[in-house]
Amino acid sequence: MTEMLQDVSNHSRLSGLKSMGRIGIAVCAMLAYCCASAVAAHEERFQSAGWTLSVNRDAFTQEVRCALGAVDHRLTFQPGAIGFRFGHRRDTLEAWYRIDDGQPVRWQDRITVLTAAGVEIDGPAMNNPTGGWVWIPAGELQHADRVAIRLHDKAKVRLFRLRGFEAMFDAARRLGCVSDASFRS
Repeated sequence: MTEMLQDVSNHSRLSGLKSMGRIGIAVCAMLAYCCASAVAAHEERFQSAGWTLSVNRDAFTQEVRCALGAVDHRLTFQPGAIGFRFGHRRDTLEAWYRIDDGQPVRWQDRITVLTAAGVEIDGPAMNNPTGGWVWIPAGELQHADRVAIRLHDKAKVRLFRLRGFEAMFDAARRLGCVSDASFRS
């Protein structure tokens, strides 16, 4: 009888330890998940002169992902070009642009330069292959202050200011956005 009571007592202690072990494992797993997700990626955002820079650092892979664009989302940078947004339903295939007081250029004439630089210029729809963007090679925009773009013969000219882009791009390089791959999504 005494042996039976000891067995019951030992059994209840063991089952208590087992349930505490399960709880402990669950708590450890939750803490590990929370801690891992907290340090898995770190994002910093900077804003200056109408431009926003987002820098994401992945603690696990050590990769740096960057996004650089205008605060109003009308301009965005990708390696090799700056894109000017007119709305996803706007057809930009006939667009012309002028940098500062330079000569007008048909943006389709720059497609070979853009594709050679790896610029993604395709939109999501077949009926509007540009997705409402006009892409201009970054090399043409060095030291530029403004860009005027006209979508077609009867459209109004829209003016885009580039002031502040070079300073923000230099800051991006200093913050770890050193390769073209860091700006690709």
